[in-house]
Amino acid sequence: MVFFSLNRTFAEIINLINMRRLITLALFAVTMTAQAQTTIDPYQPLMDAYDKQADNILKEYRAIQQKDPNGELPESKAKAKILSDRLDSIGNEQLKLIKEIIRDNQDNDLPAKYIKDAMYQFSYEELKAALDPKTAYYNHPDLEIPKKLLGGLREA
Repeated sequence: MVFFSLNRTFAEIINLINMRRLITLALFAVTMTAQAQTTIDPYQPLMDAYDKQADNILKEYRAIQQKDPNGELPESKAKAKILSDRLDSIGNEQLKLIKEIIRDNQDNDLPAKYIKDAMYQFSYEELKAALDPKTAYYNHPDLEIPKKLLGGLREA
């Protein structure tokens, strides 16, 4: 996914990065719900590692911004592009892991929180498959919004 074009200012790039980070956190951050989990989450350490990698990339972006606030230097633009690609790669790896979690845990409720966090990243067919009524997690409260999204996509 191309996130930057070279004709953007450095400030615009940083704003886009910060927006992307917020979206990434909203979609992929593993949140604990008030409800008791029936399954221990063995994927949490890997998800935390992905989040830490993304945080380190954002620190590098901020360092570039401090050296070149206007983003006028070609090397700043090139480095921002490289960092953006790395951030996209981390997001893609997280999504790949979430799909594996869904595939491998249909007999427990673990996938529910991951589906909720990543629902906007799935295609219609992927979301439909993830929300299979035959799965153990299908009636989990975290899936109310993803089910509404699927219904809306079905109607569109």
